[in-house]
Amino acid sequence: MSRRALMVACVMSVLSLSLGLGSTMLTARGADAAAPAKKDKPKRGPLPSYYADVVDGVQRDKIYAIQDRYKPEIDDLRAKLKTALEKRDAEIGTLLNDEQKAKVAKLRQEAEAKAQAKAAESKKKPAKDQAAPTAEASAAATSTTAAPSGN
Repeated sequence: MSRRALMVACVMSVLSLSLGLGSTMLTARGADAAAPAKKDKPKRGPLPSYYADVVDGVQRDKIYAIQDRYKPEIDDLRAKLKTALEKRDAEIGTLLNDEQKAKVAKLRQEAEAKAQAKAAESKKKPAKDQAAPTAEASAAATSTTAAPSGN
């Protein structure tokens, strides 16, 4: 099972990168939306990683034209990938009995709660140049994460 999960994760990573969903692209897209427009020319979206400081205005316009030309095909592939993943997951779900389905649902909820707690905690963390947490805070964090499993 873990080998299969690793394989799925690898395939998803490759597909994400090939479809332009890499975290750098997503981060750049978010940064572009928040940044004020420069001069009189509005930004049209992210350039590929590391291109912004290298290309000139003419190359930039050509890159945008290429991106625009491939956008419908990429959007279609993303929709097909989403559909295929949903079908795969539904088919896999049929292999489980009711007890297993309940356990999977519980594990998903716990993982989601943990991710939300981690996101909230990362918003509260001090900047890197500020003092490290106290030993008491570290011990409290360790004791909450070291709960025994029910297995």
